[in-house]
Amino acid sequence: MSQPKRSFFSEIRSLFNKKIVVNTKDGKTFTGILRGVNEDLSLVLNDAVSDDNKKFFKIFIAGDIVSYITLGEVPFDIFGLAQELSKVFRPENVKLYEDSHTIVVMDRFKVNEDGVTGEGIVADRIKAIWESFKEQQKKASP
Repeated sequence: MSQPKRSFFSEIRSLFNKKIVVNTKDGKTFTGILRGVNEDLSLVLNDAVSDDNKKFFKIFIAGDIVSYITLGEVPFDIFGLAQELSKVFRPENVKLYEDSHTIVVMDRFKVNEDGVTGEGIVADRIKAIWESFKEQQKKASP
C-alpha cells in the first residue's frame, strides 16, 4: 500500500466514534457516529439522522454512492491544549503525541480529549486547565 493511501485511511480512522456528515450522490445527507468503514468507503453509522429527519439506530451506506464525508463536530484542539499546559508547566515537561492525540505531562499524567489520568495536586491543576480549555472550545464552536 502506498504512502498516500495509508495517510488517507489513517485520516478516515481518526473519524471513528465521531459525528460525521455523509452526503450521497443522489443528494441525501446522513449525520451519525462513524462505527465502520471498508476500503470501498462503505460506511456504518450509529444513531444516524437523514436530512428528512428519519432516525436510524444503525445504517450501512454503500461506498459507491458516497459523494463526500465531513466532520460533524468541531474536533478537540489537542495542540491548543498542549500550548496551554506549556504556559503553566515547563515546555519540556509537556509532550504531545500526535498519533494518539495524547499529551503526557511530567512523564506521569496523561491528557486527552476525554480527560486526565492521575491523582494529586498536579493532576488537579492539569484537570482545571483541561476543563477551562474544554469550556472555551464549546463557546468557540458554531
